[in-house]
Amino acid sequence: MRWEGRSMEKIEFARNNDPKLLALHRELEERVLQDKRVQVFMKTYDYPEKNVRIFAQRFSDWLDGLNLCVGCPGLHACKQKTTGSVMELVAQPLLMNIVTPCAYKRADDEGKRHQSNYLINDAAPEMILTDLVKLASPNEDPVYLKAVKAVLDKMKSDDKTGYFLYGNPGVGKTYLAAAMTNHFAKEGKKVAFLHVPTFTQKIKNSLDDPDYIDTILATLRNVPLLVMDDIGAESVTSWIRDEILFPILNFRMESKKTTWFTSNESMESLKNHYMYNQRAEKEEMKAVRIMERIETLAKPLFLGGKNRRRM
Repeated sequence: MRWEGRSMEKIEFARNNDPKLLALHRELEERVLQDKRVQVFMKTYDYPEKNVRIFAQRFSDWLDGLNLCVGCPGLHACKQKTTGSVMELVAQPLLMNIVTPCAYKRADDEGKRHQSNYLINDAAPEMILTDLVKLASPNEDPVYLKAVKAVLDKMKSDDKTGYFLYGNPGVGKTYLAAAMTNHFAKEGKKVAFLHVPTFTQKIKNSLDDPDYIDTILATLRNVPLLVMDDIGAESVTSWIRDEILFPILNFRMESKKTTWFTSNESMESLKNHYMYNQRAEKEEMKAVRIMERIETLAKPLFLGGKNRRRM
């Protein structure tokens, strides 16, 4: 912040002793005073004209900053040094610069306010704004719209089971699941969006940090709504399957906690994925046990349609 009282005598001395500077400053004064935004400022703060003349450069800098926002279509085109920030002038009673968010930034922040209800969020940053209403657009692929409608119907019901969203890569499974979790997060519900391959790798890398493992496992067991994204893409070991994933799923099944999944695998192929350990040894009963939990927690819902990543 800057205050108007600093070095006034030195500034006035320099102007009064340099005719060119004085003429330039007077020209600046008149230009600033003619601007309607300055006139509104003077009226709002009962700010005297003589002070505007003294600090004409400050007002000119302020106007230059405001002019960068004229015609701005959104944050993606922001010309400010700090995206979404605007330098404002206030008189309280000293003249001060304060940084405030612009209307676009405020709207963006409001749209992301629900992030605080994510206990874990591995979704891509752009998915935090994903909205089910937008996904239900009539311009959408009819095959995808059918899945969106099924998800909306499930959310409106009292049924606590989730969906096992499966289909080819890129058809929008993760996008749809993120829109669903955003909806509930905006309603104030605590949610977690877990990318399973990333999670299992983090667990393997954190064996020397049991507190971290205990904390994240407790969160995943207890969070009211959990999405396990891209399940089946993780590398299977007996330990990950039996000591990490199974206890989470078993607890959530017994506690009737809502759990959704996305996968490139069908439930049948996912069973085969869990049937073999890291040594390629067949462990069919272990696969049956974990799949029973998944099948109890969620009903399969196939997502067809085009690969959205190529559109």
